[in-house]
Amino acid sequence: NQQEEDVKVKGRNVLVVQVNMYNEISYYYGDQASRVFVSDVQPEDLYTIAKEFIANPNNKANMPEFHPADPPLPLLGAYPITKNHIISVQTDRTTKYEVYFQIQNELMRAYNDIRDEFSLQKFGKKYVDLNEDEELAVRGVYPLKISEAEPKQYGAN
Repeated sequence: NQQEEDVKVKGRNVLVVQVNMYNEISYYYGDQASRVFVSDVQPEDLYTIAKEFIANPNNKANMPEFHPADPPLPLLGAYPITKNHIISVQTDRTTKYEVYFQIQNELMRAYNDIRDEFSLQKFGKKYVDLNEDEELAVRGVYPLKISEAEPKQYGAN
């Protein structure tokens, strides 16, 4: 049941990107006690935060937690991954398509670059040059997890 899954997701595993009725972008992540909230964000700023959030290279307590891959990944076994991470994009009904499109582009660029960096580190080649098992392994470490919520009315007084 999708609602039950939504309830089980810990705050530290969710990066929420919001766009209000004025096309202003903000984001937040982390549990209630350690929440980070940033407003007045440009679409290109999402690239950096998305990369850090997805990989959590410093194992920050308010970013996605690591678990051994289960089932084990091809070529990597029970490699530690942030399998429960999700990026939730929430727009207002009046959000300009151009702003939405820029956000999606920056999030995809973050996933593509993080996969490329990992591919080069583990297999010595870019993601597009990997064989099927290597590609499955990289997608297992960094699965694409972007959720789009039904548009709402944000920022209205």
